[in-house]
Amino acid sequence: MSENPKPSVPFVCVHNAGRSQTAAAFLTHLAQLRGEGRSAGSAPVNAVNPAAVRDAGGRHRHARRDTSKGLTSEVVRASDVVITMPTRPNPSCASGVML
Repeated sequence: MSENPKPSVPFVCVHNAGRSQTAAAFLTHLAQLRGEGRSAGSAPVNAVNPAAVRDAGGRHRHARRDTSKGLTSEVVRASDVVITMPTRPNPSCASGVML
């Protein structure tokens, strides 16, 4: 659980190249200064999908320089909630919300 007064919510998908990046951008945009969306992947790839940057509509300021990031125990410990987003049943990224 985060000790930070601003809640941190990572979205996790397999590659951390599209869905989780976009979801984190939208949460950060909607929460403004009250919370932070983050993203990670269970099997990250080298770069963020350019379509994810476009789909975020400029809300993800850092997407152009972000690379996909792996899910670590530190990310989980520093988070208030972890939301997983698999495309299909996948043992490397279980579906659901971890509290």
